[in-house]
Amino acid sequence: MSLPLHSVCIPSYNHERYILDCLNSVRRQTYPRLELIVVDDGSADQTFNLAEQFVAEHADRFERVELLRQANRGIAPTCNRLLDLARGEWFHLFGSDDMLYPEKIAAEWEACCRWREPNLALVHADAELIDAEGNVVGPHCSSWKTEEPVARAFETLLLNNYIKTPTAMVRRDALVEMGGYAETFTIEDYFSWLKLSSKFLIGKINKVVCGYRWHGGNYSADKKEMLKETIAIHHKFIEEFGDNIDKNVLMKCYQKDVRRVWRWAKKENRNLLPVMTKKVLGSYLFCPDKENFKRLTGFLQMG
Repeated sequence: MSLPLHSVCIPSYNHERYILDCLNSVRRQTYPRLELIVVDDGSADQTFNLAEQFVAEHADRFERVELLRQANRGIAPTCNRLLDLARGEWFHLFGSDDMLYPEKIAAEWEACCRWREPNLALVHADAELIDAEGNVVGPHCSSWKTEEPVARAFETLLLNNYIKTPTAMVRRDALVEMGGYAETFTIEDYFSWLKLSSKFLIGKINKVVCGYRWHGGNYSADKKEMLKETIAIHHKFIEEFGDNIDKNVLMKCYQKDVRRVWRWAKKENRNLLPVMTKKVLGSYLFCPDKENFKRLTGFLQMG
């Protein structure tokens, strides 16, 4: 099997402290056929200038390099622009503060060759948390341990987003077919994984392939917004694909989301606890529809 081109795509924003580590981690990949695409989303610091210096020194490592700058548009529109610019068969997206480990792309491509599944659209792996200095501070591993492609992975993903975006290798044509990244969401990847898994196979390798940077600037540090977005994504996916979701999966997803909102209310808005307690108990008595999920996001607006 000939080696396909892989597109490594980086949305960068105000990461002058990390961008060179990020780019050098791409340069050190053992897989040979790479293109590098960086879109800077209006950084106010030296991120773009440092990326320019890197490209000037190391462009010959890659079959193609694109380095672009735009006025700030946000993460999802920037990801879609990267997807439009990519030419590789496989698409790797990760943040300008994260780091790929040298075997990341090679290990995932080897898994594709081993599985030989034409309907495979995504391979993901494990990560570890690193601090601002690049020191490993803990695991960031998926509890999804099945090391083979699976169908209907959304039934698992609705209960927990196990896919760590920096670890993902996505078939570009499949991602384009499913509409790319939804620009209405800040968690731009989760809805994409759900949609992909409604039609294609998703596989996992049990290998740590990247360092996910954990610092005060992470959007994922805002737990309330993350919860609100997660439930909104569940609502949207059920609206579009609900007829294909097993009722038991819907019930488990809703029960988990209700308990999450109950825990938030316990800490942040105790006036809602009586209502949320009733919803927790009632969640075991019926199969929810999309409107039940939509109403949960309304409770989070009250905090």
